[in-house]
Amino acid sequence: MLLKEFSKMNTFLTVARERSFSKASARIGISQPAVTQQIKAIEEYMQCRVVERRRNGITLTKEGQALLAVLGRVEGVLKEGEQELMRIANRQMPLVLSACPVVGNYLLPCCLSDLRRAMEGALSVVVSRSQESEEALKSRRADVALFAPSTFNEAIFYREWIEDEIVVVSNQPIAETIDPKSLEQFEWIARDDESETRQVTMGALKSAGMDCQQLLAGGSVFNDATAIKQALIKGPKDPARPMVSMLSRFTVSDELSSGVLHAGRIKGCAVSRKLYIACLKERKAEAPIDRAVRFLNEKRALAATF
Repeated sequence: MLLKEFSKMNTFLTVARERSFSKASARIGISQPAVTQQIKAIEEYMQCRVVERRRNGITLTKEGQALLAVLGRVEGVLKEGEQELMRIANRQMPLVLSACPVVGNYLLPCCLSDLRRAMEGALSVVVSRSQESEEALKSRRADVALFAPSTFNEAIFYREWIEDEIVVVSNQPIAETIDPKSLEQFEWIARDDESETRQVTMGALKSAGMDCQQLLAGGSVFNDATAIKQALIKGPKDPARPMVSMLSRFTVSDELSSGVLHAGRIKGCAVSRKLYIACLKERKAEAPIDRAVRFLNEKRALAATF
């Protein structure tokens, strides 16, 4: 197969560009008979002539011109591939940062430009749930992760980052401190069973001696915080039965500041989770990872701006 014969491809391209067997021989560094033999092998494979010898050089046949166009494109692809391989060899691949939705959608955008400058290179952000972020670290599909681990893996380095408070959010004013007995008076929008926010909320309520499993099941279930936020904003406002959901304060910070949404805390129940910066212990000393961890650690005060 001709495309596997890179030396013959290169010989033909050189002959076509130099318009001379002798000049091609000198440029490639092989004998002229060897050049002639390789062109003959191509013609036998193609079952047609690709060059015509002239007194002052060579010309390409119609088939030779078509072959030049095809091999020119192949050469371009090979050069691009070689550049990609060099970037890998020189560790110039973009740093991949895996972040849980709260971080990836609401915190990182505030400092993304500064982070990219600090990295001195390309940056790729992947938003995924915490468990997926941890798996991405272990499989080296991610270099650094920002997430809320449910357990701690011995192979991973963790640095506590910021506290993520989860609050009761409504589209109309509610008490800043909510009596647990009044929770059943709300129209709840719930998170799906796999939601980390739901799991943290249910764990905190259970620890406080509150059984709200059925209550927080809700009349509506969403698997995305942004969808819940939009449902609250666009939903009906019934003073007798306010529409509410449990959301990270980071998720609704702008809406709380502008008065579009309102938040309260459940009395006697602190609902929050710790977010961590993480990377593989064996890779912690790698320069790009170390720069990212240092930069993000310095941005711990970011939470105070929300």
